[in-house]
Amino acid sequence: MPSPAVVRWRYAITAVGAAALAAVAGCGSGMATAGPAGPEKSGLTVAAVPATGAAGLYIAQQAGLFARQGLHVTILPSVSAADVVPGLLSGRIDVSLGQWTTAIILQAKHYADLKVLAAGNSEAPGLQQVMVPPKSGITSPRRLKGKTIAVNVLGGLSELLVLDDLAGYGIQPGQVHFVAVPFPQEQAALKAHRVDAAFMVEPFVSEAETADGDTPVLDIGQGPTAGFPIVGYVVTRAWANRYPKTAAAFARAVDAGQKIADTNRGEVERVLRYYIRGLGGTASLIALGNYPVSVDPKPLMRVGTLMQKFPSVSGLPTSVNVPAVIAEMTR
Repeated sequence: MPSPAVVRWRYAITAVGAAALAAVAGCGSGMATAGPAGPEKSGLTVAAVPATGAAGLYIAQQAGLFARQGLHVTILPSVSAADVVPGLLSGRIDVSLGQWTTAIILQAKHYADLKVLAAGNSEAPGLQQVMVPPKSGITSPRRLKGKTIAVNVLGGLSELLVLDDLAGYGIQPGQVHFVAVPFPQEQAALKAHRVDAAFMVEPFVSEAETADGDTPVLDIGQGPTAGFPIVGYVVTRAWANRYPKTAAAFARAVDAGQKIADTNRGEVERVLRYYIRGLGGTASLIALGNYPVSVDPKPLMRVGTLMQKFPSVSGLPTSVNVPAVIAEMTR
C-alpha cells in the first residue's frame, strides 16, 4: 500500500489538476497575436530543479540562445515537478523541467494532456547516488534494509530507481522507509541523523562528500538503471496548440543548449556555479549525465516500465498502455 504522504500527493494533483486543466483549456481556445515569423509569446516562465539536469536550460539562457529565438525566459527554481503541476496547469508556469514519472502519471490518469518539448538529461555513473554519513556502518547496499532513505519527492523517480537497484540485493519495497526531503536539505538531514541515507543528485553528491565526508553506498548510474532517462521539458497540449511557434522556438534553443552541455564540460561547470548557490569549486568534481539533443520515445518506455514494476509506489497500474501514453506526449 502507498504511504499516507504518497496518497496526499496524488490527491493534491488530482484535485488541483482537474480544476486548473479546465482553466487552461478555456484560455487555449484563442490564438495570441504575433508577427508571422516570431513566437506568439515571448515571455516564458520555466520551472526547473536547480541540478545538473538543467544545464542545457542554463546554457541556453546564458549564451543568449533563447534571445536569438525571440524569447525572454525566467527560470523559476523548484523542488520537484510535482510541486509545479498546479502552476503549469493554470498557466502561471509555461514550461516544466521535471522527472518523466510526473509527466507520465499526469498523462496516463488524464489529469493533464501534455506535450514533450525537449529532453533534459539521462543517467550516468556517479550522477545520482545513495549517500550515507561517516561512520554509519552502512557499507553496502544490503545494509540499507530497514533504513530510512531521503528522496526529493515520494512516489517519484528517485524512489523507484532506488527500489529497482535494491531489488538486486534482495531488498523488497516494504523493507526500506522513504521520507521526502528537498535535495538542498538532504545533506543537513544526514548530518543531523534524521535519515539513515539520502538519494542525492549532483552537485549535492559532491558537496556532501567534500563538506561532511558523506560516502556513496549505491550508484544509481550503474546496473539496471544505467542510462535511464531522468528529466524532460513538458507543456500542456493546450499551451502548445495556442503557441506553436513559441514551443518550436523554445525547443530549438534548449536543443542547442543540450548540444553544448553534452560536449563542453567547462561550460556546464560555469553555468552551474552561476545558478546553484554555494557550488564554487565543487563544480569541477561533479559527475555529469548525458544530455540528449532530441526526444526519443523509446527510452521513455523504460520509465513507464519501471513505474509499472512498482505500481503501489508510482500509482501507475499495470493495465495502462504505456506505449500509447508515451505516443500521446511525444506526438
